[in-house]
Amino acid sequence: MHPETYPTTGPAPTHATAPSMGMAALFYLHGRWVAACPVCGCQLASARSQRRAERTARRRRCPVCRA
Repeated sequence: MHPETYPTTGPAPTHATAPSMGMAALFYLHGRWVAACPVCGCQLASARSQRRAERTARRRRCPVCRA
């Protein structure tokens, strides 16, 4: 018998190893660029220029999956 419990899931991904650290998913909707989390699709930022949407999304962490 083991005194320690076995982990049921692996460790949660950290911010540095999360897949969203690369590029956010970008969409052009009704004249605005929308940057979304590539893992779960949650909207991270929206802006009139693609560059600004990318920059803003890069600084934000996804509130849903924490990627």
